Amino acid sequence: MTSTINFKKITPNMSLQDKAKLLFADKNLKYDTIGKESLLTAGEEDLLIKDAQKNNQIRELNRINNLFNLLGLLIIDVRVAALNLELAISYMDTYVMTIYLIETHRDKVNNESVNDKSSYFTSSDPNIREPNATLQAKWDNAVHCYKELCKKMYMVEYVNVLAGINLISNEDQKLLDLFKKQLESFCNLEGLLGIMKLYKKFFEFGLMKESNIKSPFFLDSLKQDIKEALELIEEEKEEAKAKIDKHL
Repeated sequence: MTSTINFKKITPNMSLQDKAKLLFADKNLKYDTIGKESLLTAGEEDLLIKDAQKNNQIRELNRINNLFNLLGLLIIDVRVAALNLELAISYMDTYVMTIYLIETHRDKVNNESVNDKSSYFTSSDPNIREPNATLQAKWDNAVHCYKELCKKMYMVEYVNVLAGINLISNEDQKLLDLFKKQLESFCNLEGLLGIMKLYKKFFEFGLMKESNIKSPFFLDSLKQDIKEALELIEEEKEEAKAKIDKHL
């Protein structure tokens, strides 16, 4: 959490917003340093609270405090969602690599253990050619995890907007920035996710029919720009907001 407040100059007539910034910046510093550092002494914190009481500002501070506590829970949700996405990508990467190794060394693999499920496509005939069904399912799962992370991060931003001040600690902000890069990497189809570029080319050149693709997420990813296909729609954003509003 950053602030333009002069932390060494606490006055009894500080605005409510400045009081809130100072109080929650202090909370975040204690959180980031496991209680080893603080911005306020107990006396200074007491002074701010008493002044807020005198000016009938406690209700608003309580509202912001509720948002602060909710944000803490959301950050945990974001961490879990980011881990789920990482696992989903890992599962897909492993499967893509397995297919690659089988395709590359097909002549050395026991023919009885190799079938259409071990190929990128079910057939060489464009009229019936379908992307590997298991790979479609793994992509669906990865997209679901991607969207869940996007929703959780959107909810964090929404809580911050409702608070009117930045409630995110410096350490949590570093994590959020890291997760944003994770989302960008997914959208850019980095690493073995690049297999989706191959499928997109086949689809664009008419080498694969829309009717042969079972997964709606997979099909959307082929028909649209990946970023557009993965972007949260307004309905999803409103749903995320409603979940926050329900707790206020």
